[in-house]
Amino acid sequence: MLEESTNEDRFRAEAASRNLPADETEAWIRDVKELDGGVIHWVIRRRDLAVLRYDRVHRSTDTA
Repeated sequence: MLEESTNEDRFRAEAASRNLPADETEAWIRDVKELDGGVIHWVIRRRDLAVLRYDRVHRSTDTA
């Protein structure tokens, strides 16, 4: 029986397939875990999203 992968595993696999830096991927996962019950709001320009330019994302967080 195959073990079901976690959201983190799927996120890591997708990030690796797009050649995103592993340290940034792990930092994102760490940030999301710390915000359990919180809200992450992010904005990205369409043209940046189209070319996978995630380095220019504007992000804000709020904890409940």
